[in-house]
Amino acid sequence: MNGKSSLSMLTLGIQQNEEVTLEVEGEQEEQVLKSLGELLTKIFEE
Repeated sequence: MNGKSSLSMLTLGIQQNEEVTLEVEGEQEEQVLKSLGELLTKIFEE
């Protein structure tokens, strides 16, 4: 799945309080992982 697409993140079917594992690789992997975590948190706070 391409994590650059917010829509693809929304269509994963993840439920609130469900545990997920994120794996990233590349030059900016730490920043990307942080951003994905923030995006998922924001989705479920609304």
